[in-house]
Amino acid sequence: MNLSKIKLEHVTSPKKWKNFIVGMYRTFKFGAFGAKQYSTLYTAIMKADMPVHYKEQVLWRATQCSDCLLNGSCLHCGCEMPGKFLDETDECDQNKWGPMMVSPVWDMFKEDNNVQL
Repeated sequence: MNLSKIKLEHVTSPKKWKNFIVGMYRTFKFGAFGAKQYSTLYTAIMKADMPVHYKEQVLWRATQCSDCLLNGSCLHCGCEMPGKFLDETDECDQNKWGPMMVSPVWDMFKEDNNVQL
C-alpha cells in the first residue's frame, strides 16, 4: 500500500475502510495475495468459488488498471491491489470502473463495450 497517495477523505471514510477490509479479506480468501501479474490473478480468481459475472468483473477491472496491478497498489489513490478489484462496491478513483454490476447488466455492458476476457 502506498501511504503517500492516500487522501485524508479516504482515511476518514467508513465506506473506504469497509472496501479495504473486504478487499484484503477476499485477497487472502481467494489466494490472490501478492498477485502482481494478470496471469497469477486470473489463476487465483478462476479457482475461487464465486459467480462467473463476479470473476469476469474482477478480471476486467485488472485489465483496466494493469499498471496499478503490477505496482501492487493504485498509482492514483494508493489502495492495495488486487484487493481493490475484489470488493463489489468499490470503484476506481479515476472513473475506469464502478461498483460491480448484476449479471444481466454486466452481460449487456460486455456486449455494448466489446469486452472479451
